Amino acid sequence: MFKYLYVLLTLSLIISSLSFGQTFHININGGYSFPASSSIIGVTRTWDNNTMETDKNIYGSYGRGVNIEGAVEMMISENIGIELGVLNNFGSTYEISTSYKSINNSILFETEKFSSHYWGINPAVTISSKINVLTPYIKFGVLMGFPELKRVYWDEWATSFDYSGGMSFGYTGALGVSLGRGWGKFLCEVKIISMVWNPTKVHVSSNVNHLLYDQDLTNSITYKQEPAINQGLTTAVNFNSISLNIGVQLIL
Repeated sequence: MFKYLYVLLTLSLIISSLSFGQTFHININGGYSFPASSSIIGVTRTWDNNTMETDKNIYGSYGRGVNIEGAVEMMISENIGIELGVLNNFGSTYEISTSYKSINNSILFETEKFSSHYWGINPAVTISSKINVLTPYIKFGVLMGFPELKRVYWDEWATSFDYSGGMSFGYTGALGVSLGRGWGKFLCEVKIISMVWNPTKVHVSSNVNHLLYDQDLTNSITYKQEPAINQGLTTAVNFNSISLNIGVQLIL
């Protein structure tokens, strides 16, 4: 409840500031996001002559990847601003492999590939302090994200699982500095995103037997013998990241 009130309050401050003719900035930046607080993506397994098995956890975050962001910032005082941003993360791919070495020494492989991306709306509050041509700042905000995830499993054929649906709610923080005078400045910032997504739908298909069905994903399923094919349990997908971004600021 409180997170939605925070979003509404931030948006209302942005709208109200327009009526007072405040100075506003246009910020455009991009960079690369690295995993933060990684979770287990999957497990690689290796068998040798079906007698010895080696398992290894693969860690990561689907928030990894190239990102771009644009925002409009309104200064409500000399040192405090509020902004509304839109960002896009082009995502990352993780590959999980399983290998078998049979008695006749032939090698068999199974592979899972996970790829993801998301876009989101990011209202935030900015606190800054000008020191000559440098303006250091910090930002605190919320993120309404709309992710997608694709899982492809290969053995003798490929089966695809396309996860979608549901808005993810997260938090953002940034520490940065702008450099310059006049109408244009150079930006450099470090940004942290904390976001976990629970998909609500999955589309399943196969390239061989044309297996095709959709599932609605929830946190619980009630059934007597086996759940219906159109029902499934959701999972938590980690998009936590820390990114290094550079860009420009236009003062209008």
